[in-house]
Amino acid sequence: MMKQVRCSGTLIFIFMALTCSDVAAQRVQRGVVTEERIEAGEFLQYVPNKRSRVTNVLVICHGSISDGNTALQSAHTFINRWLRFSESTGVVLVAPAFDVENYASGEDAPGGSAWGYRALDGRTTTSDQFVHMIVDRFKTLDRKYDGKFYLYGHSAGAQFANHYLVVHPERLHGVVLSAPAIYAMPDPDTGWPAGMKPRKRTLQWGDKSKEFEIDHKLETWVTAVQLPVAVVIGEADTDRLSDQPQQGATVLEFGNSRLSKN
Repeated sequence: MMKQVRCSGTLIFIFMALTCSDVAAQRVQRGVVTEERIEAGEFLQYVPNKRSRVTNVLVICHGSISDGNTALQSAHTFINRWLRFSESTGVVLVAPAFDVENYASGEDAPGGSAWGYRALDGRTTTSDQFVHMIVDRFKTLDRKYDGKFYLYGHSAGAQFANHYLVVHPERLHGVVLSAPAIYAMPDPDTGWPAGMKPRKRTLQWGDKSKEFEIDHKLETWVTAVQLPVAVVIGEADTDRLSDQPQQGATVLEFGNSRLSKN
């Protein structure tokens, strides 16, 4: 199930039945955004003061990193927009920091702008594995937590969310894509990340090269389209897109054309 929502000004997202349990109250800080680090990278975490019986997690993915900004700063910008929502629902927020060095979140992504974290790649840990490592921490804090989560991404972060959706639908409750510009479509003749054709390529990460390979299972794509997915594009998002596979004139026009085919 997929739908598109047009809006201008502030975007208000509502997920139904988002709650989180009393997640090891003595081991986490409540009501404050904390900066956390694991082997794969940095991320932000917010455990609300509101307590409830069921653990639910919302993963928030930032877009490309601009000059003079860091991935952690961008993650702060996005997670702060969801704090009131977290307190009203009890959902735990996490925001991965997809840094330039390890996840190619800047303009110089390995092998082209469609690669890096948005295509589920990474220098040493892939971006989807990074998210799994973050979310799975809650399994040790709540034995009943099944590891599923809600996923929100904006721009390049929405491309990551879209690609994550068709590869790991079993981990998701639902997805919100905010102005992704590129969509993974079930086209067996178009290579990843625009389509589902298997792809193998050597990418350059700094002074080292890395083999990137992905093969797809049709079943995951079928499962993905059965999940609730909302595509949110502002009606003023009419800047012309660069020439890339699938793209139309603007994010808004391209979103309309893609969704009309589903």
